[in-house]
Amino acid sequence: MSETKSIEDDIPFSNPNKRKWKQKISNSSSTSFLSLGDEQLKSLESILKSIRVTNKSDSSIGNDFTPLIEFCSKKLHTQLVQSWSYYATINDHKKVIDHLNKLNKLLEILNLHPALFIYGEQLIQLILTEYMKNLYRGINNMRASLTNPCLNLLKNIVTFQDGKFVDDFLSHFDFSLPTLPKILTPSKNELSDSSVIKEKQYKFTLRYNFILFWISLLDNSPPLLRKDILIDNSKIMSVWFKYMAKVDNDQLIISTIDLLIEKILKEKLFKKSTKCKILNEYTVSKLQPFFYSTNNEIVKKITSFYDIYATNERFGVAFNDNKVWFSNTLSSTGSRAQLGASLEINGKTFKLYNKILYSMLCSFKPWEDDNQCNLVINILLYVPELVAPYTNHLISQCGVHAPKMTSFWFGMTLLLGKIISLPIPDKVKNVETELLPNADIVLDNIMPLSLTKGSLTRCLQNEIPLIKQLGTQLIVFVLQKLTKVVELFDKKNWSMHKSQILNSIYTRLPELSVIVSSLADSYSKYKKNKILLLSYTVTLKYYSKLFPTFFNITLPNDKNPFNDLMNEDGNLKGIEVAILDNYLEFQRLNDSTRWWNTIAKSGRTPFSIFLKLSSYTNTSDKISFKISNLLDNLIQDTQLFDYERLLASPIAALTNSLKLVFNAKDTEQWPKLWKLIDESVSRCVKTPFKYIDLSNDYKRISPFILALMEQWEFVDKSTNYDIICKWLCIFFRNLTFIGESKEGILELVRNRTDIDENLVNLYLSSSEESINKLYELDEYFVNLGTSFYNYVSILPLKRISSLPTRFPVNMLDVAAIFVRIENIATNEKLFINEKGIASAIDMLFEKIGGYALTDECCKKEIVAPKFYNKFCLTKDSVENVNSLDKKAYITCDLVEVFQQLDTYSTEFNTILCGLFENYVTLSQNKYAGKIFQLSLGYLPSELISTEILPKYMEVLNPDDLFIALSKLSKDNVPISHALFIKVIPISSLSVVLCDFIRWNLVKNIVVADALSLALNFDNEPIVKECLKNIDYAGLLNTLQAQIKNESIRIFFASNIPKKYSARPGVKEFLSDTVLESLESFRNNQFVDFNSLLMLFTNNFEVLTDTAKGDILKYILNDCKDKYSSQTVKFVLLINDFHNKDIIIWIHKTMLFVNKHISFLSDIRLITIELNDLLVSLEDLLCVQNVWELVPAAVLNSQLEIFLTKNFGERESVVRYILKLITTAPSNLFDGSKLLQIFVNNVSNPLLKPFNYLPKIRFYNALILKGLFFKDVAKNSSLTVQKSILSFYQGTCSLEDRILYEILEEIESKSSIIWTKNIYSWEFLDSLSDEELELIGSVRLITSQAEGYIISLSKSVVEKSIKNYIPTLPQVPTLNDLNSWDKLESYYDEINILNGSSNMLSEIYDPKFIMLLILNNRELVKKIEADDGDVFYKFEIKRLLNSGLFFFILLSLCSHCAETCKIASIMVQQMLFSMEKHSSNIKEEHIFKLLLTKINYTFFKNKNKSSAEIICPLFWFAICRIARSLLEPKSFMYEIAFRWVLNAPLIRSHDFPLLLELKNYKVGNTRNYENYFKFLSWFLDTLYNGIKTTEDIDFIKRNNLFEWLLNLQNNPYLNNRMNFIINSIICRIQQTDDNSIMVTRNAAISQLESSQYITLLEKRGKWQELHNGRKSVKNYTNYLNLKQDAITNKELAYGYSVLLSSTKRLREWSNDDAENLIKRICL
Repeated sequence: MSETKSIEDDIPFSNPNKRKWKQKISNSSSTSFLSLGDEQLKSLESILKSIRVTNKSDSSIGNDFTPLIEFCSKKLHTQLVQSWSYYATINDHKKVIDHLNKLNKLLEILNLHPALFIYGEQLIQLILTEYMKNLYRGINNMRASLTNPCLNLLKNIVTFQDGKFVDDFLSHFDFSLPTLPKILTPSKNELSDSSVIKEKQYKFTLRYNFILFWISLLDNSPPLLRKDILIDNSKIMSVWFKYMAKVDNDQLIISTIDLLIEKILKEKLFKKSTKCKILNEYTVSKLQPFFYSTNNEIVKKITSFYDIYATNERFGVAFNDNKVWFSNTLSSTGSRAQLGASLEINGKTFKLYNKILYSMLCSFKPWEDDNQCNLVINILLYVPELVAPYTNHLISQCGVHAPKMTSFWFGMTLLLGKIISLPIPDKVKNVETELLPNADIVLDNIMPLSLTKGSLTRCLQNEIPLIKQLGTQLIVFVLQKLTKVVELFDKKNWSMHKSQILNSIYTRLPELSVIVSSLADSYSKYKKNKILLLSYTVTLKYYSKLFPTFFNITLPNDKNPFNDLMNEDGNLKGIEVAILDNYLEFQRLNDSTRWWNTIAKSGRTPFSIFLKLSSYTNTSDKISFKISNLLDNLIQDTQLFDYERLLASPIAALTNSLKLVFNAKDTEQWPKLWKLIDESVSRCVKTPFKYIDLSNDYKRISPFILALMEQWEFVDKSTNYDIICKWLCIFFRNLTFIGESKEGILELVRNRTDIDENLVNLYLSSSEESINKLYELDEYFVNLGTSFYNYVSILPLKRISSLPTRFPVNMLDVAAIFVRIENIATNEKLFINEKGIASAIDMLFEKIGGYALTDECCKKEIVAPKFYNKFCLTKDSVENVNSLDKKAYITCDLVEVFQQLDTYSTEFNTILCGLFENYVTLSQNKYAGKIFQLSLGYLPSELISTEILPKYMEVLNPDDLFIALSKLSKDNVPISHALFIKVIPISSLSVVLCDFIRWNLVKNIVVADALSLALNFDNEPIVKECLKNIDYAGLLNTLQAQIKNESIRIFFASNIPKKYSARPGVKEFLSDTVLESLESFRNNQFVDFNSLLMLFTNNFEVLTDTAKGDILKYILNDCKDKYSSQTVKFVLLINDFHNKDIIIWIHKTMLFVNKHISFLSDIRLITIELNDLLVSLEDLLCVQNVWELVPAAVLNSQLEIFLTKNFGERESVVRYILKLITTAPSNLFDGSKLLQIFVNNVSNPLLKPFNYLPKIRFYNALILKGLFFKDVAKNSSLTVQKSILSFYQGTCSLEDRILYEILEEIESKSSIIWTKNIYSWEFLDSLSDEELELIGSVRLITSQAEGYIISLSKSVVEKSIKNYIPTLPQVPTLNDLNSWDKLESYYDEINILNGSSNMLSEIYDPKFIMLLILNNRELVKKIEADDGDVFYKFEIKRLLNSGLFFFILLSLCSHCAETCKIASIMVQQMLFSMEKHSSNIKEEHIFKLLLTKINYTFFKNKNKSSAEIICPLFWFAICRIARSLLEPKSFMYEIAFRWVLNAPLIRSHDFPLLLELKNYKVGNTRNYENYFKFLSWFLDTLYNGIKTTEDIDFIKRNNLFEWLLNLQNNPYLNNRMNFIINSIICRIQQTDDNSIMVTRNAAISQLESSQYITLLEKRGKWQELHNGRKSVKNYTNYLNLKQDAITNKELAYGYSVLLSSTKRLREWSNDDAENLIKRICL
């Protein structure tokens, strides 16, 4: 009885009929009137005037509150209220207004300082409880002089102490007053002359003052109350927004928008649906006029509001669109396919997830200003589903985009251009699906319907150039978007729709002839308008690419801008180059003009015209580069040059040669040069095979060279042609640098009489002498400009060191570097050890590497053999010593560059691997030997393990072997056992070979063989590593005989497992080894004392007392590692803690630990040795209490050092701390100080998420408990309570239950009730994973300056209901270390029973949550009646919406008597509350009946608890039934409704709704669908509701086993239901009382037959797939059957364990468990 009494005492309404006697306070109508006299009013007025109203922080400066405090302490401030009430009663308005003004001023001042708060609270409570009617009268008066002070009073009430009385205010104030909307409605005068009112009188209007109050109310309300205010008072909101743009002044508008942003949009507790409900279509549309405000701040604010509202991922209302360009959802779950509001626009039906945003877009006028235009584009970018409906809206509202010189047309052009230019949505680009996008939606995204063929044609034919320009720009935008879409469709293999889209767009664009005629017309009229011309050429370029079959144009010669541009013999501008670039691009597909044909007017080809422009010395590098690329693109498809053999662009080489001769002053030769080039190009393009055949005689040089030499014959040589001749030699030299055959060119030109032989020798020689001569003599190379190519190609080797100031910028520069390196390699007069040669090579390779790092294309190309095959050392190279040295050195540099670039090629890898064939010879060379070391570091590990080591391991020297094996070990590439055995004899490889053993990187290793070989070669490291991994069972005797090395023998003996030590022969071996080791120890001849000490420790019983003493003396005094794990173990075996030396040693060990831990910045950096020492000290603590041996100051300091670190990162450290605290006597322990350090440690694991090292969190909770209970009275303080509350999460986890116990103890000892300091309640709606990532983990209790904030999570509440645990784990205790093993096994047992430790951490503790509910004024309100009675009103609607109602119901099944009792009383009081007060829910009646039914059941079973009456499964079913009652549209609503009505009490023996399910009538298709929904609902209930053996008994009584098994034979059951049934069976298998599944229901026989059928169908489906019938449906069916087979195997294993569990079942089944596995699983 005493226990029950204590429970009821904790609950404030355990006896609702109990009267509370207290002094009765009469209301104003029945008490005598206490008035303030005139003197008192004057005194108050003077006091109020003397106080300066400022911010709270500055309120004390210059203000004396003493007179006011004295005034209020005499209760005169309450008499002011009574005076006001009196004057209001007698309608003395003047006095009423005067008193109201004084009240307002008084409340403002009372809110300035904490010392005054109490008087303000008294005033507000008095007004709210007794004088609200007077306020109503003042408000209803509707006169500004009286109503405005009333509204100000309301504002002061809700703003007092930052909204402390908002909740009370809402409980007493009636917002349904019809006057309130009237107050917000402006008068006719205000509407007629709003500008005057805004400037002069607006602050005195009723609307202004009410809005100030309303904003203050919303600003100071907690989120849940704010939500209710906004939703429940839609009429006030409607009138407020209706006239906002008409009469409100700027400051009020700014305040309103700030409120909408900060308190609604950015409120993290509001779901998107809530924000949409508050800021609905009507509300948002009323804000659009503010875009036209003259106040820039308002425009910025409203733009920010719309931007956040529509496009902010965290705070916006945009819902995720899973369709984008598709007709159906792309979500993996098909349920969302039916979502989206249907909307008909322009005769088309759209399904939108974001209808509210669409309506908002329609309210904008983006053609009127940039803000609206940019906003619309941002919204469409963020919500791509709105593009198609919005473009349809534009055509229906604004019509066709016909050209007009109006601001509307220009604004619409800008808008349409931006809409078309929107990027393709990421979801469309990233999706992998067989579905095809909706063609209509794609077309609307590419080309809005406003743009028609007619409107665009009229734009092109318009006389105004600007309209032409904008029209062509729109066409370009369309074609650019179409190009991107076509590329995407090709990539995604959506070709079926591609042609449809291309054809549709083509028919809607202007005809090609219209564009061409418009181009010609525009050029004839506006020749200087190059931008318009560029737009036309871009349009034609895209036409040629997208519609090649329709593209064929002819421009009249007199109106052809491209011919005119190419005829200009001057410097072209960038825009002109771009025009010609586009022209040549689209002319590829046009037969009328070819770039190699001569233009009549100029007599030149476009090719030479561009070449000339690119070669001008005053042409910028950027334009020159662009033209070179253009020419490269032109000749790529021709046979002019063999690109595959060349290292760089031949156009770049040609341009470079022309630039060098353009410095010459003799310009008369240029026409000859251009004619030579034009004729050569023209003939080579027209008859390429002629020159290809000729090239066979000249080393396969490019056809263009042959054509050039052919036309050289026809060059006019009667006049000067020396510049042309020199150019020809320079050009040929450049071609040899990029890969053309020098021999072939020399053979072609050497014997020509019309070419100076000296020039040929000078330019086409690669010797250093000719390079030096060229550098010194040639006038064309004196001023080289900035070209890196020119420098590197003619710079003498001695001056290569000046190159650091220059860098390559293209592949021509890189090719020149490779040629210079080749020249060095092939020049027999140059030696690698000659001064400057090696440094020059290094410098050249450094330039290559530097450029390749910045150019991915170069990085990929330079690994091709054509770059290096002439100077790279290969296996077939036949070299003299000099050549070998140079090529080897160059190859080394090449490998290093490729390694730094991390680039590979099969050819280069093959070259390097081939060199190993000559390893023996080459490794003798100083430079070639280095190649092998570099190659082994560069080559892929797989190649080394498969090619190099198997073939060449025998010849590789140890250093190279070490490099190879180290690389394999680093990359975790295994080697074969045979190879491993071969390298064991090499002692220098011991370290790396140990890594292979340690990380298990030897395939099929036979450790015994490796050990035997290592012993033979006395390879001690490998022997020891093998001994750590060997199976000692069969090798002990062999190894005893084999091991001769004393150090290894000791190591071996020390590692022999204890279980083998008593074997015959082993014992003697150990004894002999110990005795021999003792001899070595006494003679000080040992090598590894750790192994020696380990041997002594493991064979302690063999040692004599004398030996023990000697060893102890040595380790305590002389040993270097006296503070080690092995030392502690030996001391533990000695077990003489009275020995002074041991006591001193323990003391020093603790000091050693203190010193080393204090030096650690991070506990994770703790060494292995120190960690092992702590583990050993744990064992010492279990044997001997060190607090009796070591000064308490040392141990307290040690704990302090640990607790200031991030100790929670290592489990061993936490265990040691816990054991040290547990053994500490209270009188020696500095617990309070250590507790403060522990709770204030910011790295405390209890502050981390639950999934962070759960066992360490558990230990930390025990540490906290140990620290706290050392001195409960002293530690029960407010600060400790506050800290523990920051750790506590209110869950069922072991650590939270420990913390709850501590909190209970603090409250009982100190009477500090923390719930009184709760400042705010937050209820987090279910959040998505993305939202959780954004806001991070939210803790249950957060401490702020104002008090505690409680944050309940709806998702955790739902999870707590689904995974409810009737029996919570007991709170563990650790009184001494004797119970340590029991504690460990208890923790492991809890983990096994609950699946994982995280599950308990993810559900709320029902007892704590229910007590929290009782302290939440938003959920349970305390109401005091006029007669003094107190009762509690439950907010049923909020409890239902939050899920807490169902959590309370489910708590009735708790096996904890206290929890069950609290839940029972709460259920009773909820019913009592509903009977007294309406709960404002539509389903109030049925929920009242449900609670009545539950309470009546309790009444009929008075002597039983709710858990004894009904099993947990039944309570879970009732919760789900109750949840169905909230959804009237659900098919379950009527079924649940009837169940509630079918009986006055709960029939605890009948499963809820089972009979209804079995008798469900299927009359039509809809009922048939509902039946399976009902069945699915029932199976989900069954699966999630099974918790205990009581549930299994309940299932037995209702014969559900047989019903479930029969249900599986239903052919219409889908895969999900089958899976749920199997999951139910699996869950039953895991309970204690589960034998009935086997013995009575033939479950095993059914499983066998099911598996047989499943495997048969699976084979059939596989055969279909194998025969080519590959479809998504077939593959899905196959995977489902495969999953069914796996599920059946899992069930079979469960039955097998079940059959083996008891003797009765084994006999019953004739020991058939193993055969069952064979039949089903094998």
